[in-house]
Amino acid sequence: MTHQKLLINAYDVKDHRSRSHNLLGRYVLLFMILFSCLLGRSQTGPIEEEVQFSGLVIDLITYAIMPVGGPGPEHTIHPDNRARINMMREVPGSDKIAVIDLNGYLYLMDSQGDLSLYLNFWDHFDDFKDASGKGTGSGAIAFHPEYATNGLFYTAHAEVQDAQVADYSPIEGYSSLQWVLTRWVATDPLAGVFSGTKNELVRLDFTTTIHGMQDITFNPFAQPEDEDYGLLYVCNGEGGGSERGFHNNIGKVESYMGTIWRIDPEGNNSPNGNYGIPETNPYYNTNGAIKEIWAYGFRNPHRLSFEQREGEVILFVGDIGQHNIEEINLVEKGGNYGWDHREGTFRYNWSTRNVEPLPEIDEGGYLYPVAQYDHSEGAAIALGYTWTDASYSNLNGQLLFSDILYGDLFHVPMDSLVQGRQFEIREAKIRIDGSEEGIFKTLAPSSRIDLRFFRDSNGRVWLFTKSNGNIYQVYIPDIEQNVKPIAAFTVNNSSGNAPHEISLDGAESYDFNGDDLTYSWDFGDGTIKEGISVIHTYDKGGEFTVKLTVSDGTESDVATQVIAVNSVPFAAFEISGDSTKVPAAMTFDGGASMDADGDLLNYAWDYGDGSQSFGKVTTHTYQQEGTYDVRLIVYDRRGGDDRVVKQLTIGNVLSASFFGDPSHQIIVYPNPAQDILFIDTDRKLSFEIFNLNGVRLLNGQVSGSEYRVDLGALGPGEYILKLISPQGEFEGQLFIKN
Repeated sequence: MTHQKLLINAYDVKDHRSRSHNLLGRYVLLFMILFSCLLGRSQTGPIEEEVQFSGLVIDLITYAIMPVGGPGPEHTIHPDNRARINMMREVPGSDKIAVIDLNGYLYLMDSQGDLSLYLNFWDHFDDFKDASGKGTGSGAIAFHPEYATNGLFYTAHAEVQDAQVADYSPIEGYSSLQWVLTRWVATDPLAGVFSGTKNELVRLDFTTTIHGMQDITFNPFAQPEDEDYGLLYVCNGEGGGSERGFHNNIGKVESYMGTIWRIDPEGNNSPNGNYGIPETNPYYNTNGAIKEIWAYGFRNPHRLSFEQREGEVILFVGDIGQHNIEEINLVEKGGNYGWDHREGTFRYNWSTRNVEPLPEIDEGGYLYPVAQYDHSEGAAIALGYTWTDASYSNLNGQLLFSDILYGDLFHVPMDSLVQGRQFEIREAKIRIDGSEEGIFKTLAPSSRIDLRFFRDSNGRVWLFTKSNGNIYQVYIPDIEQNVKPIAAFTVNNSSGNAPHEISLDGAESYDFNGDDLTYSWDFGDGTIKEGISVIHTYDKGGEFTVKLTVSDGTESDVATQVIAVNSVPFAAFEISGDSTKVPAAMTFDGGASMDADGDLLNYAWDYGDGSQSFGKVTTHTYQQEGTYDVRLIVYDRRGGDDRVVKQLTIGNVLSASFFGDPSHQIIVYPNPAQDILFIDTDRKLSFEIFNLNGVRLLNGQVSGSEYRVDLGALGPGEYILKLISPQGEFEGQLFIKN
């Protein structure tokens, strides 16, 4: 008998081609972008779930209004006659907050909300560039952890094309702008106006006037004894390179574009000797790599947020997408976040500039967002911070972020953001200075809200809008209103074959007021259970909607998820044809196989002689006598399968099943025989061969394996074979041929 395992491999082969973009194509694209901006948000997107309002309403008080322009040249007053507030940072060792204006001004804000000019970039940089483009100006500031004693702080600003020789330039294409990281030393850290020295740390070329150097920041939780203490994180966009077709600049450790750096601003082992590169950086020892890289594969890593969770410091980044997805990523050392092969949890198509489902075999080792939304909800993400001031439980633990253009104020519980899955985003409403509740787009209307965030040392998050230069403080009420809870749950396996067991955990549900919650589960098959964590088994196939209802005793919220359970198919077949002689052409019909879902996909046959084929009805010709295991495997579209085996005897072969135990068979072959007869069994038995007159001619013992009986002493003719076992006896005709 022949035994062979049937292996089936399926491959999904896709052809990936890039298309060059001519000048006309670029103008058409620009028109499409402008036209879509005029129309507002796209109405549909690749993410099916819409962002829902959470019921949370945040009261804001206008704390300060940025001055417009300044003592610089007349052209530095923005054409829109507005300040472009871009970043706020606490000044260590003082009660002041530094506020940076993209137009070229760094202000200090006191505890009364009054602002005074601290530093004018136009006085220090002859080639300073603040227009045009969304990626120009004085963009970022970071204070050294020991600024109060050493006066060190760092800024990022833009300069005109080829202002000086850059330290790094794109691998391919051209550059239109330079970004410069500068080290400043204030003579008096507490002075109201800057006096001191500066020196350039690094200068980078960028392809266009968007997506240049973004956030720069220190890990605020690092202690002097920690390896991360005093190391500066720098976000570098990809400079619009993908939009221009310069894909070779992006998503590789040999390029600085679309990366997060970690450097020692007070070191000197960099290529230009102006700063240091920690030897613990992930690509420090990688040949050809930019050793400053901490993580890569971003489009525009706009803002960073260091957070603490269970004693561990973690880092998030908000990455601004292109035409489809805005995302929050949990940053891992050395991680590749996919751009421009991935956008969010989708494959990015260079030719169409759209997104597609991920391939079945997702190669590349990419890390995916922990939260995301598409362009039916907004257009560009601005990551904020987690509110950690316990005095306001409605916000405590919520990571706040926004859409830059439309000003939507989003939030997620920071503790629920874990690598490997995406958490559902909710939106809060606001009241400004006692107004009716609403959103920024209606309460402070503008074509571009530019909503961003700042967190002070008390763990309170502030908001500010570039559209009007307003800085808002969150009002903490004496008595908090009840806000309905948020239902959320995880399921270990949302699809499978029946019977299908799932484990569900509602621990990610949360209540803004800290109330105890009750958990009620409806599994969609008539079963209801209570409890924060439950296990349920679906016995039959179908699509079932699991519904979790959480209640704080006053209000409730519902979360749902569809569970796809596949009914496993049933394999059965019939055999027809003349099997008494060789060659034997046999027909195999799998029509008796069934699938309750009606989605049988394939029939795979193994004929037992080393041959296989596919199809519902097949034919196969056997060339040798013997007994063969014929196996049919049926597959459905959801990965379910079933298999059945039948024994097929070709030629006149004896087959015996002992009484009372049909699972153990004895196979005797070939019949007719010539010189050798084989007895194949898993039992001990004896055999006897008689002539037709009842005279015993041969006998022996079989020890439980294939046994060879030498028939050389017997001549051609008809005989009786007798098999004896404790389970019973069997007699059959035996033919011996010449």
